Amino acid sequence: MAETVSVMVASPIRYTTRPRRRRGRPRLCHIDLLVRVVELRLEGALLAEICNHLNADGVPTPGGGLRWWPSHVHRLLRTYDAQLLTDGHEIDGRRISGQYLASSWTPL
Repeated sequence: MAETVSVMVASPIRYTTRPRRRRGRPRLCHIDLLVRVVELRLEGALLAEICNHLNADGVPTPGGGLRWWPSHVHRLLRTYDAQLLTDGHEIDGRRISGQYLASSWTPL
């Protein structure tokens, strides 16, 4: 038993140079829409107000629906990409304006 343990401990660890795959499903929402929704939320817009803006402009939901509901916006703001944008990171060459970055804002 002791020999087996020492062999297991002494075995080399393999490191890969391949980048880590992102977990979860791919984003269905276009980056411009995501930036717009995050900016509206950081300006202080309520979820229903964001829905009204998107519905008035005729923007389809990421799932292809014709009408936005607060639950759609809520789920969109909870995505990994939306939280990265909120923290000031760049995604696909896009980032939100610095005026909207507030350390006191917390995701839903």
